[in-house]
Amino acid sequence: MQVTVGNQLRIESPSEQLLTWCKKQLILPNPEYTKKKRMGFWVGNTPEKLYLFQWDGDTLVLPFGCLRTVTDMIDGRDSVKLDMITPTPVWYGADIPLYDYQKEAVAKMLESQFGILQAPAGCGKTQMGLAMAQTNPLGHSHTRSRKAEQKPSGTVHESFSDRHDYRR
Repeated sequence: MQVTVGNQLRIESPSEQLLTWCKKQLILPNPEYTKKKRMGFWVGNTPEKLYLFQWDGDTLVLPFGCLRTVTDMIDGRDSVKLDMITPTPVWYGADIPLYDYQKEAVAKMLESQFGILQAPAGCGKTQMGLAMAQTNPLGHSHTRSRKAEQKPSGTVHESFSDRHDYRR
């Protein structure tokens, strides 16, 4: 397999193990189809299933959120190419004041590199988001205008074990 990591995962010659995982985890029943069927409505143009992956020729395209699962399936003959934009720090002209609990949440979000910031109303999610963007502009790294301005950060090859052949 050759995996290109960008805002999506592009996988050339995916393994049987990965294809099986995609079929089990990334094909879901369409709730709209189920609802129409249950109510006796016409379902002719409503897909029965939702596919959270797609094919671009012979390349499997997965959401970025599948990265951890995909890396568990990579072996020593596979390669990983990073096609990410190097984020540039943002300065808003002032420090973003944070409470201790907000500093802790921001530190954990930056440590994990991606995720969802969930907090009750009034906790300062906007302040935390601004502080994260100022420190490491994760949310700004995949816009088209920024992508046109910067070059990919390079290629990384990693070694893992147990190669699986691809057969469709």
